[in-house]
Amino acid sequence: MEIELSGTLTGKSIITGTPVKIDDTSIGEYKRFSKLEDVSFDGSFLVVPLLYGNQNYGALCFESLRKNAYTNSDVQFIKSAANILSFIIYSYSTQMLPKELPGC
Repeated sequence: MEIELSGTLTGKSIITGTPVKIDDTSIGEYKRFSKLEDVSFDGSFLVVPLLYGNQNYGALCFESLRKNAYTNSDVQFIKSAANILSFIIYSYSTQMLPKELPGC
């Protein structure tokens, strides 16, 4: 499934480069990945973008049926882990990209 960048929680996180944390999804109508999705649940939703430098590699998404499942400490920990993962993706892509170019 393709992520819609406008009008979705995941798209908002990817565009702004900031985490999005919804403690209780039953309070409002939220679109997680697509404006056309018809899945609804009561619980928590968290999106943390995968950023390294000025490059965005996507986002990590977490959801729980428990309300208020993610604390601010959880968000900070996941941001740190996402930063490490983003560096790994960056390193791998910078090593693999030249191998795919003609003449290298």
